Amino acid sequence: EGKKPTCKKWFNGPVNDDKVPIVGRDWMQIFDYCQQGDEDPTCENCFNIDWPKRDNNTWRKVYSANTMSCVAPDRRLEDHVFCGSYLRYDSESGPSDEYSEGCGHIRLGNATCEKEKKGHLNFKGNIAGGAGTIDMHAAHEEVPFASEQTGARVSVVHNEDDSVTFAVESIYFDQNAFIRIMKDGQIIIQTPKKITIESTDADVHVKAATKITLEAPLVDEITDLVHNHGNQQIDGSCTHGPCSCP
Repeated sequence: EGKKPTCKKWFNGPVNDDKVPIVGRDWMQIFDYCQQGDEDPTCENCFNIDWPKRDNNTWRKVYSANTMSCVAPDRRLEDHVFCGSYLRYDSESGPSDEYSEGCGHIRLGNATCEKEKKGHLNFKGNIAGGAGTIDMHAAHEEVPFASEQTGARVSVVHNEDDSVTFAVESIYFDQNAFIRIMKDGQIIIQTPKKITIESTDADVHVKAATKITLEAPLVDEITDLVHNHGNQQIDGSCTHGPCSCP
């Protein structure tokens, strides 16, 4: 009986009168060894591309235009390794056990085991016309881009993706702290803590074409404060409400 088998295999289903497969033409290659083939050397249950499972297997699977798979859409290509990390390309929409956004979706994910998936690099599929949006996320979430809410993420958004109003974002969801460049050109910085700008250069120059707005959260008279340390120089005119200046 064979032990620790490697495998390269085509899967074809029933054929029509011209001997052309009605379904099938799926292809896979198992590297190192197939866990299912090691457990059952007859491989009698390996009748479609789904049989070699994800746990502890390293494989490449190419799903055809008429795949026999029950867990993946047509025309998917996926590389999967022993620890659970993966690189997956989708060219069509369809039922999928793994998270998919249909045509154009590319997802690179890392894991320490199949049940411990970690971060991902995600190229959004054509769901809601959002193909072109890219996010790098230090957490594993299998939800649409606009619904993610855990960990830290950096993203750029395609102009036709209307699921969000920003074009670029760097966010830490756990503290609701972010920097955003909006699609209308605004730049928004939000944090529940404080913003510190430091420079080793003695001259820090901030210039705006229109205006810069500094606004403290409206909590009470003590905490509603924008605090500038050091000397202030105003070269232009200055308009303000009541103050305690001598």
